[in-house]
Amino acid sequence: MSRNVVAGAVCAALLLLPAVAPAGTRPPSCKTPVAADGHEPVCNPYVGSDWAMPHRNGYEQDSTPYAGPTAASKLTAQHVTVPAGALAFLQFSPKYADGGRAAWFSMVSNPDAERVGKIDVRTGKLIDLYDQPMAGNATPSGAYNVLDHAGRMIVGKGTTVSVYEDATTGDRFSKVAKTHRFQLPDSALCGPDDHMVGIILTWSGQVAFATAYGVVGVFPDDPSKMDAGHVKAITVTPRSTCTAGNPAREEISNSIAADEHGGIYTVTSAAQYKHVFNGTTIKQAWRVKLASDGLQGGVRIGPGSGSSPTLMGTANHDDKLVVDTDGRKVMHLVAMWRDAIPKDWKPIHPGADRRVACDVPVNFGDPSIAKAQSEQSVAVRGYTAVVVNNSLKDTSSFDSLPGSLRYQAATLASGDPANAAHGVERIDWNARTRTCKVVWVNKTVSIPNAIPTISAGSSTVYAIGASNGVWGLEGLSLKTGRRVLRLDTGAEAMHNSFYADTEIAADGSVWTGTFGGVDILRPGHAAPPLPLK
Repeated sequence: MSRNVVAGAVCAALLLLPAVAPAGTRPPSCKTPVAADGHEPVCNPYVGSDWAMPHRNGYEQDSTPYAGPTAASKLTAQHVTVPAGALAFLQFSPKYADGGRAAWFSMVSNPDAERVGKIDVRTGKLIDLYDQPMAGNATPSGAYNVLDHAGRMIVGKGTTVSVYEDATTGDRFSKVAKTHRFQLPDSALCGPDDHMVGIILTWSGQVAFATAYGVVGVFPDDPSKMDAGHVKAITVTPRSTCTAGNPAREEISNSIAADEHGGIYTVTSAAQYKHVFNGTTIKQAWRVKLASDGLQGGVRIGPGSGSSPTLMGTANHDDKLVVDTDGRKVMHLVAMWRDAIPKDWKPIHPGADRRVACDVPVNFGDPSIAKAQSEQSVAVRGYTAVVVNNSLKDTSSFDSLPGSLRYQAATLASGDPANAAHGVERIDWNARTRTCKVVWVNKTVSIPNAIPTISAGSSTVYAIGASNGVWGLEGLSLKTGRRVLRLDTGAEAMHNSFYADTEIAADGSVWTGTFGGVDILRPGHAAPPLPLK
């Protein structure tokens, strides 16, 4: 199939995505985007667009069939100022009646606030910002959010769930209105100090969530049923551990993944879990202990894994895996069988959990490295996984700071050339040999705090990186790891990616949250995609 035909098919699939639906309507049918490499999860009719959830889809893959930019000289940069906070994810709306879209976001800040806004995708104009103060300091709570098929922005912040919509239905230039709010019941919290972290939309019309201290739950994606009585939840540790300071209580500091069969995947400070929601109850399917050397400091938010679980294998015949980075000082990429373990499978080494498919140290080409950690989700396309290094050379000046100030200060300083982390590594699963292998390492590029994204359409890995103290867009060849694109955006904090996802819109533009706004990098003119290999 030619690239032009593929591009046309992808665009045709985009046209089949729904326009903003009136509240209370059933989700429309959807079409899975056509991908030249065939590696797309089946579409979820409850999501608002191609990129309306953290990490793009329920598989949390941070990969797309759409082509990103191929030449820095053809890019124009635009910064949208959104004061007093940072945003990690932008969720693109369904099309409005006039064909336009809005990019929705929620923010974290110090002091904390209920801050939700939207940007016009066509012009980059900030349309509105719903801004209400809250007690307390910033936490990962509220960073994750979902935008559903009816254009409802659903945010879990603290112990409450809030729904935001266009104040005037169908008008993307209208103000943001909060239309619903409910409090999680005690049964959905592991202690009075617990709060929401991860959130995602399932294929059955449920909003799945995880809390900081290990509750996994769901509630309906229907405001008329969003209440405490419709929440189904389970704790990953016994309820008796749900007391502040209990060392047996596990922590969650990142988001969750889901599959089309009711599977919900959560990684804690101690283990990777799969739970299954059968429409009535949530039950634990399995648990795999992950190695951890405790809290690593620097830009790492919590102990254990720094990644959200990422699902690998999209077609019926594919090996079905879930991958994480673990919490060792030199992290390992760990892949686990997410469904039934093959009958002939043997543990990878004596004492290993039989569910573990591979366990590979990620040292970025330096076997003597003392520390290599990431706070970013693993980007996956097909059987390819890409991991970035976030370990600063020296974190001593940050690690004495209290609470969230520690990782916020480290992240703001992570572009310092004297202290920056370097390294990006590609590791592939080989379905024939059923082993993992390092394909390439780029030792020089620094992606100190941004989430990378893979574009199959341009065969490129994109992320916001720091070069000589200047922030900008990095593009690495998916085949070789060689840098093929670099566009500077600026040395100021307003261009610091600050844990944000590097997102590829369907028109080839790149969107990323920053500390205090959004950077949009638009192709000046159409550029032919790089060949797929």
